[in-house]
Amino acid sequence: MVSTQVVGILGGMGPAAGADEASKCIECDPGKANALSGQSLASACLPCTAGRYQAAPGSAGCAGCGAGTFGDAPGMASASNA
Repeated sequence: MVSTQVVGILGGMGPAAGADEASKCIECDPGKANALSGQSLASACLPCTAGRYQAAPGSAGCAGCGAGTFGDAPGMASASNA
């Protein structure tokens, strides 16, 4: 269950009311990214689209699969899934 969220930073979202420190923000899971700051819901962390991946938590964007490879599933957390 997701609690009420407020102000977050790039690559994450903020926890319960009063979150004024970046350390209180919740990172997006691997396989997801959030390119906007100030997001307040877990749904702001969007799955990487097919052909892209993100291994690190709290990322602002997803990396593309390398030349000669592809990824046919959204939300990949590593290039080895390709």
